[in-house]
Amino acid sequence: MYKRPAHIQFLSPQNPELCRLALELCAQRGAGWIVAAGAEAPPQWPDLIVWLDTPPEPIRAKASPQALVRQWSLVEPLQDSLAERIEGLLGGLRLLARLDNSGSPGGAPKDSKDENGPVAPPPLPHSGQE
Repeated sequence: MYKRPAHIQFLSPQNPELCRLALELCAQRGAGWIVAAGAEAPPQWPDLIVWLDTPPEPIRAKASPQALVRQWSLVEPLQDSLAERIEGLLGGLRLLARLDNSGSPGGAPKDSKDENGPVAPPPLPHSGQE
């Protein structure tokens, strides 16, 4: 299991709002487990590149040879469909952590919440955003 949160890059050149929504959902639900970024992520940063309703562009996909590249086909309502995909991804990460008894990456709470609500995700390195 990872000893750090999974780095996921969401891309949707034709629908930036969908990408923004994916980043927001990951920050809310995947705190401690996922650090998400959009197109601004450096090429070698992601572990997983997710194209949202857009076929992967070969040039961009080759920029990060170590990353898995997936395309998520979403159905209406898009927010619900995207939330289901992200929950499935989180479920897989949590299952792997339970199977190898490693706990959550970086010592984040296993349910990604504390008594005060969601744990804030760590800042994205190299994003250039303030």
